Amino acid sequence: MKKNNTFVRFFGCCLSIILVFSCDRVSEEKIRSYVVGFYDFNTVWLELTEKGNIALYWCDATEIVTFQSEGKESERYDLLCTKYNDLSYYKKTRYIVNIGCREYASNEITSIDVVSNVDFDVEHPAGSSLSDVVRLLSASPIRFIHSNYKETFDWNARYPQEFLRETSDFHGYLCAASDGNDHFPVNGTLTDLRQDDFKLIGTGWDYPVSSLRNYGYFFGYLTFEKEPDNPGVHELTVSIHLADGRTITQTIEKSFE
Repeated sequence: MKKNNTFVRFFGCCLSIILVFSCDRVSEEKIRSYVVGFYDFNTVWLELTEKGNIALYWCDATEIVTFQSEGKESERYDLLCTKYNDLSYYKKTRYIVNIGCREYASNEITSIDVVSNVDFDVEHPAGSSLSDVVRLLSASPIRFIHSNYKETFDWNARYPQEFLRETSDFHGYLCAASDGNDHFPVNGTLTDLRQDDFKLIGTGWDYPVSSLRNYGYFFGYLTFEKEPDNPGVHELTVSIHLADGRTITQTIEKSFE
């Protein structure tokens, strides 16, 4: 009995220390902008999902600016917020040390393209663009921001059928994303999408976590509208074209049954 009481006292002491430490680190403040941080990424990681879609992740961040930045970094954060007209959010946000969500790439995408190393069909020979048969599934808060933080999207009532091509885990996340229904669908073939559609795409944090990399910011799925006439393994090259003139490419093998 004495040992049990000693354990209880020890456990209670440890719990008290943890709670005090946690309370000291919990903050709540009104943040001017919805986006709390921007990352400049240098590479893209591609990963096949259980459903056979291609998950897109930003990797290797070289510059990070947040609402907590100071000096030159603070100035860059302000410039990026001004660029997206994200200047009057001012809602209380509760966090420990840092928020850990509502963070997006500063990389401004102009377009995304996909090519295969073998003939896809008669209309898409090897090396030609597959942009009209590849669909991007993602989300973005840009419409919410531009509506002065008023317009929202009800994922439960209006869930796009195309998003059912992925697992229910993604569905569950989107229905509870960030502070509510502030993310709108980004849903279209790569041919149909325009530069404005790529603004602030992604879930705002590293979800879903890549199983092959320890770190990466998810920003969308690529799905195919049709199967190729030539089944088997295709080596697909995904090119992310950026407004600063850079093109980030990565390849992945996908087996079409």
